[in-house]
Amino acid sequence: MADGTTFHRHVACIGFEKTLLYPKILNFMETIYTFGLIFTKNNLMEYRKIHYWQYEPGEEEERVLEAALALTKKGRHNRYLSEIATFITEHTGAKYIVIGQLSEDREHIHTLIFMDDKKLLDNYTYPLKGTPCEVTLAQRFCYHPFDVAPSFPEDKELQELQIESYLGSILLSEENEPIGLTVLMDAKQIENAAFAEHLIMVLSPAIEEEIKLLR
Repeated sequence: MADGTTFHRHVACIGFEKTLLYPKILNFMETIYTFGLIFTKNNLMEYRKIHYWQYEPGEEEERVLEAALALTKKGRHNRYLSEIATFITEHTGAKYIVIGQLSEDREHIHTLIFMDDKKLLDNYTYPLKGTPCEVTLAQRFCYHPFDVAPSFPEDKELQELQIESYLGSILLSEENEPIGLTVLMDAKQIENAAFAEHLIMVLSPAIEEEIKLLR
């Protein structure tokens, strides 16, 4: 990584603290990326710390992030989570996306959205133990650019789907407690993980709100 972080072949998870700060009202329609924070102008969303990538979005990526902000302001409907998931996969190129809710015993994930190439699959419940999702909930962010399946031999789904790379980001309640996660997976390396994380973080408040309504 350009910031000096080395992703070892089997140890590639990065933890970070995700802090909720009350936003200010900033000037009209612009998105600024600085160390550890996403600031959005003209949008009352939480500021969230992200892992520092030495990265600036290009014009097209900025356009996508602004479209993501617009999506968070849309009226809710019964396919809203599906719309968000489709938007993420369209703009990250990831084959699989999971939006999952943490169970009350905090030992399982109930999928609310499970997509393969933008096609909805049946939801299911899976145990956290021995999965990269367990690491995501512990460290709040986890990125394995390659060899994720061999790194988690107990995770049968990774083996069956022949998953090579994994990117997971925690979802939090208003009390800053874990309530779920958003996960991207692919049989090849996920392209532009820095942008993918930015995009997920912009959309996370809307996903969290949907989960809150389902609880």
